[in-house]
Amino acid sequence: MDRLNQLIPERERRLKVPELQFNRRIGQWAHQCWTVDGEPLEQERYAAYLASQLPSLEDRALLADIFKESDWIAPKKSDTEG
Repeated sequence: MDRLNQLIPERERRLKVPELQFNRRIGQWAHQCWTVDGEPLEQERYAAYLASQLPSLEDRALLADIFKESDWIAPKKSDTEG
């Protein structure tokens, strides 16, 4: 994740991996309300919180378009060395 953060301007929000409790549907944390930082959250606020943290339908549509492009991800170094 640190390598990706190098590409984000310092003033922008940093990328990070959420804590294990966040948004689980199976396992010991399933269907419980936790923030991406691993803090408990009230059930009443959870739906709005998820909407603020997870990709929206518009985000998913944009990503689907990007993934259709053949160059959406850089080739591995071993693929470019010759």
